[in-house]
Amino acid sequence: MLHWRYNRSMHTIGNVFVLVVLALFVMFAGCSTEENHGRKTEPAREVITKEPRELMWHLFGKNGINIEPAWAITKGSKAITLAVIDSGFLPNSPAFRDCSSNYKLLEFVRAQYSQGFHGAAVASLLSTCPGNPLGLIGINNFSPVIWIERGEEPNAVIDLLDWAIKDFDCVDKSRINCAAPISTPVDVINASIETKPSPGRRDVLHALLLSFSQVAKQKGTLIVAAAGNESKNADKIFPHSLSGILSAGATTKDGVSWRHSNWGNTVDGMLPGDDIAVVGETGVAIASGTSASSPILAGVVSLMKSVYPDINWKTAIYFIQSTAVPMDCDAYCVGRSACLQDCCINGVQVCTPGRVDAHAAVAAAKNASINGLPPVALIDSDSFIIKLVQTNTGTFGPFTVRNVGGRGGRYHLSSDNPNVMVAPAVIDLDQKGGPLDHREITLTSNQQEPGWTNITIKSPESGNVATYSDEIVVGAHTWKF
Repeated sequence: MLHWRYNRSMHTIGNVFVLVVLALFVMFAGCSTEENHGRKTEPAREVITKEPRELMWHLFGKNGINIEPAWAITKGSKAITLAVIDSGFLPNSPAFRDCSSNYKLLEFVRAQYSQGFHGAAVASLLSTCPGNPLGLIGINNFSPVIWIERGEEPNAVIDLLDWAIKDFDCVDKSRINCAAPISTPVDVINASIETKPSPGRRDVLHALLLSFSQVAKQKGTLIVAAAGNESKNADKIFPHSLSGILSAGATTKDGVSWRHSNWGNTVDGMLPGDDIAVVGETGVAIASGTSASSPILAGVVSLMKSVYPDINWKTAIYFIQSTAVPMDCDAYCVGRSACLQDCCINGVQVCTPGRVDAHAAVAAAKNASINGLPPVALIDSDSFIIKLVQTNTGTFGPFTVRNVGGRGGRYHLSSDNPNVMVAPAVIDLDQKGGPLDHREITLTSNQQEPGWTNITIKSPESGNVATYSDEIVVGAHTWKF
């Protein structure tokens, strides 16, 4: 969700220029993009003279992500590759130019270049050159990073996400400008984007993005996306809400949700997203939005991947959520009545566990690398999108679910489409590696075109409290991609 609106006011902070930037939104409508600068604005704020480190409360502040003890465990690995899909990268910024070999800029062939710096701002939260003149510090400054410039081409976001996950090479010159072959797969992708399907195209886009997410899971690629800045329930917003994707909401220096951050069960973790120091056009900028929270989460995930190469999307979410700093109803909803209605039951917050603690999450990943999987059930599916096969009497579709955790569990399965039945409706699975750690599920319908179907697979405890919830949702349809 790249929704950036900004007022510009230049201030001097020591030797650093600060551009005050107020976050808005850049929406992707279906397969097209739409700039929206008509949202409510805020006046430029006075900036108090501070050293750059003091501006980076998201790293070092009281309600930041507790990064320094995480760095004592790992600062990243050269063995993994990170990627940012965005627009407006600034490779000549002082934050990046002195270690340019660590970054590779790839461009969408048909890119209509953005005049902004959203990509540079996002990228600087993930990685910067150590000791750069701006004083900005990324979360993972060791792993190589690929910046994928989408420009303003309407189909670029979908096309480039497809390329980064499935192809990742320089063979298809019709999509990517790259001078040399690429052989190392992408391990972590940040996509601070929101897709807004046009009327009649939601199910098609849903299926397409689920197919991407499924391939990413199979390849071991972790995708992180922003939850959005519309102050509403985000459970039906793509791509962040989809299975296989980690989602970031935004918090303030006070440790509560940023007032524009979306909420919901599909928001996996809350991270700093207000008054964040980032790369700007002429120096350091101050930005707000879940577009900032997303690369911070991607950075934490990359540190977990550095110490635990076998991490997958399920274990990543578990490490993040089981170690989070809890947020009660007041902190999570900050008085928003719709949020309280969706996420607070009998005074208990049941949506997102809380604020991400980088140290605790990385330590959990490190422990798993030494002692094996955590003693918890973790449900996953071999397929996120199930093709329903048409027969003379209707349709059917088999798929396999499996437990990828270190303890067995019971799961309930349900369909949101009354025309599609799921069987069995209750299953028991052994821990990963056990003889019954997986089970084949069958969808059936007596109709040739039963319509889009969501299948929910969850433990009986899921949704009772805002802690890790063992649940996934997969889709089913009769189309073929």
